[in-house]
Amino acid sequence: MKSFLVMVFGCLVFAGVASASGKCNVPLEEWKPRKALQVKLEGAGWTLRSIRSSDGCYLVNAVNEKGEPVNAQFDPKSFAILDINIAP
Repeated sequence: MKSFLVMVFGCLVFAGVASASGKCNVPLEEWKPRKALQVKLEGAGWTLRSIRSSDGCYLVNAVNEKGEPVNAQFDPKSFAILDINIAP
C-alpha cells in the first residue's frame, strides 16, 4: 500500500511539473502586439471573435476562411500555431 501511495504521489508531482512547462515561454518584451496577429489572421480570411493571452500564449477564438469555428493557440513572438481545434 505504501509503495502504491508513493507511486501516486510521484505521478502527481511529475504531472504538475509537466503542465507547468507550457508551450509559450517568450518574455513579455518580445511579444508582438495583438493587433498584428489580428491583421495577419483577418488577411488569411479569418473572422475574429476574441484574442486573449493565457499561460504565455495568445488564444484566438475565430471563424476560419472555410466558415469553421476555430480555437487556436499562437506563439506571441512568431505567431506560429501551437495548437488548433476546429469544431465540426
